[in-house]
Amino acid sequence: MIFRITPPALVLIVTADILLGDAPLPFPHPVVLIGRIIEFLEHCLYPEQREEKRELATGTVLVFIVCLLTFVLSWAVIKAAYLIWPFSGFLVAAFLGYTCLASTGLARAAIKVLAALEKEGLEEARKSLAMIVGRDTAGLDREEILKAVVETVAENISDAVVAPLFYLLLGGVPLAMVYKAVNTMDSMLGYRSDRYEFFGRAAARLDDLANYLPARLSGLLIIAAGWLLGYDPVRGWRIMKKYHHVHHSPNSGYPEAAMAGILGMELGGPSSYFGRKVDKGFIGEPLAPLHGGQVREAVKVLYLCTVLMTFLGVWVVW
Repeated sequence: MIFRITPPALVLIVTADILLGDAPLPFPHPVVLIGRIIEFLEHCLYPEQREEKRELATGTVLVFIVCLLTFVLSWAVIKAAYLIWPFSGFLVAAFLGYTCLASTGLARAAIKVLAALEKEGLEEARKSLAMIVGRDTAGLDREEILKAVVETVAENISDAVVAPLFYLLLGGVPLAMVYKAVNTMDSMLGYRSDRYEFFGRAAARLDDLANYLPARLSGLLIIAAGWLLGYDPVRGWRIMKKYHHVHHSPNSGYPEAAMAGILGMELGGPSSYFGRKVDKGFIGEPLAPLHGGQVREAVKVLYLCTVLMTFLGVWVVW
């Protein structure tokens, strides 16, 4: 099960994620540990003398070390557990696989923002939103908050569900853990800021590469989930095909455009990141004014995509 996932293990991992979400652990979450390793290596490797080639080189070294460490440590922990008792190895592998997913954690976070918006007002909604997005949330109005939540759900259908399961199926738990490391490096270093313009480039490019297939698969799954919920799959396909390139990311445009298409809403538009305005294009063609129900529908799509990807995975590995 280290490098090849079995159908029972896959079902167990996904079921645990859906039922437990980000349950409190008596020890640091593996992704938190990966984040600490990244912070430590950044402190050690970031060049004192700022120079483009040096920053590119040291950033690439950091990415290589983090990926290698994540793979080796994941393999070693599972292997050690197997040597003690095969069933304990199964449980450790299943646990690590579970930590790679975040369907219920994402759903709860989205509903929390919506609940704050409906019951506590804009300020509390902005605070809740800031916990799950990278953009600046101060000053966002109701419609901008709703759009941001749906965008985040759509993008993370790929990052937090489809991509981890894709790599779990491709190379077992160690490869899925490496994907989470790549995704974490991108979230920590992959910014176009003065500090990370060159140092974080390798992390950003590797994340783009790792998400190339999962993002496109996510778009198709979103359209399929929308069809099961009674939405127009033809419209979803048309909007995804027409607008996916509008997004600044080569990957995120696929799930976001697919979500915009099936829900009949417009996503994107100008945003602010770390105080810098980013003029993002608009994705989709609105059929009705934005409303909270669209967030709830996006969460339904998220769960359906999780189930569909699981069925697909069981079919592949059976």
